[in-house]
Amino acid sequence: MDALPDEVLSHVFSRITSTADRNSLALSCKRCHHVERLQRWSLRLGCGLHPVDEALVRLCKRFSNLVSVEISYLGWMSNQGRQLDDQGLALLSENCRLLTTLKLSYCCFITDTGLGNLGRSSNLEVLTLNFIPRISGIGMLSLVTCCSKIKELELDRCMHVDRVEWLEHLGAEGRLENLFIRNCRGVGELDLAGLDWGWSSLRRLVFEVDGSNYRFLKEFGNAGVCGIDVNSESLQLLVLTNCVVTPRRGLSSVLARCSSALVDVELNMCLGLRDEQLIALAETCSQLKSLTLRLSSLFEGSTRITDASFCALATHCVFLEKACIGFSSGEFHFVTVAGLALVIQGCCFLKELVLENVGCFNDEGMEAVCSSGSLETLELVVCGQVGDKGISGLACSKLRKLRLCRCSGITGTGFNSLAGRSPKLNVLEVENCPRVVIDSLEGVASTLRYKQS
Repeated sequence: MDALPDEVLSHVFSRITSTADRNSLALSCKRCHHVERLQRWSLRLGCGLHPVDEALVRLCKRFSNLVSVEISYLGWMSNQGRQLDDQGLALLSENCRLLTTLKLSYCCFITDTGLGNLGRSSNLEVLTLNFIPRISGIGMLSLVTCCSKIKELELDRCMHVDRVEWLEHLGAEGRLENLFIRNCRGVGELDLAGLDWGWSSLRRLVFEVDGSNYRFLKEFGNAGVCGIDVNSESLQLLVLTNCVVTPRRGLSSVLARCSSALVDVELNMCLGLRDEQLIALAETCSQLKSLTLRLSSLFEGSTRITDASFCALATHCVFLEKACIGFSSGEFHFVTVAGLALVIQGCCFLKELVLENVGCFNDEGMEAVCSSGSLETLELVVCGQVGDKGISGLACSKLRKLRLCRCSGITGTGFNSLAGRSPKLNVLEVENCPRVVIDSLEGVASTLRYKQS
C-alpha cells in the first residue's frame, strides 16, 4: 500500500461505490483517510446531524471537494436535536464553495431568510426543495436572483410558494433546463407563462397539482377560461398531472407545440383531454418512446378519448417502447379493446405494456399480446375481463415478465397449461387474484412472487 502513488490510490477510491466500504478503507490508515477525504464528492445527512451547525462546518472542512449535499429530516422528532435552519444554510454556503447540487427534505425551520443565505452558493446548479413549508415566493426570488447558474429546480409540497416573479426571472436568464413542480398550491397552470422565453431552453417539465375535487372546480374556473401560449419545442420529457388541457385553455398549448424532440410523455388525470390533441401529438412526436395515459372517468364528459387516438399512436409512434394506460374506474365508454390491440400490434418496438383498471381489456386483447413480436413485460392491474383463455395463450408469447394484480377473472386453470411451456417467462408476480392458488403456479416461471391479502 505504501508503494502505491497517490494517483493510483485515488483511482482505487473512485471505483468504490459503497459508502460503508469507503468509510472502512478510510479508517485503515492516515494516508487512506487523507485520500478518501479529497475523493468524497457527495454527502447525505439526516436526523443524526447534531449539533447541526458545528457538525455541518466540520464535515464541510473535512470533505473540501464536496459538490453534492442531501439533507433529509424524514421521521424527525424534537428529542433528536435541532434541525437545520437559516443559520445552517448560511454556514453551508460559506464552507462548501464548490456546491453545485443541494437537496433539502422536510426541513421545517428554513424560511425565506435561509433561501437568501443560500444565494451565496454562486455555483449552485441543481436544487431540490421537498416539503419546506415556511418558504414563499419572496424567498424563491431572492434565491434565483443570486444563483444565476441554476439549471434544474424541483419543488415538492412547498405550499406557500406563490407569486411568479421568480419564474419570470428564471425565464429571463434562459438557463433552466429541468423544472419539476409538484403539489405547490400557490403555483397554477397559468403561472407557468412567467417562464416566457425560458420555455425555449426547457428540456424536462413535470407539473403536478392537487387532484382533489375542490382543486378541479377552482382551477377549471380559472385555467378553464383562458390558456397560456408557450414554445415547448425543446421538451424531451413532459409529465402533467391533474392539469387543465382543454383546447385553447390551461396547458393545451404545451401539448400543441411539442416537437419530434419529445420522447417521454405522461398525462395523468388531465382535465379536458381530447382526441384531436393526442392525434396531433402522435403525428408530431414520431420519436416517442414512452407514453403514460391515465384518464379520469369522473370528468369523462370533458375528456373525450376514443380508439382514434390509439389508432394514431399505432400509425405514427412506431418506436414506442413503453405504454401505460389506466382509468380511474373500469368503465371508460369511448375506448375499446380494438383500439388497445392496434397499439400492441402496430408499435413493433413495444417492450412493456401496463394496463390499470381497463375494464374493456379481455381475452381478445390477450390474443394481440400473444401475437406481438417485441412485448417482454405485461402488467395487468384490475383487468377483470381477462380469463383463463387469455392466460393460457401466453405459452407462445415472448413475455419475460408477467404481473397480475386483482384480476378476478383468472383461475389456476389458465396457468396449468403454461407449466413447462413458457421457457422465456422469467418472472411471474400474482398479487391478490382471489381465484388463483399458489400450487397452480408451480413450474410456470423461474421466479415466482405470490401475495394474497
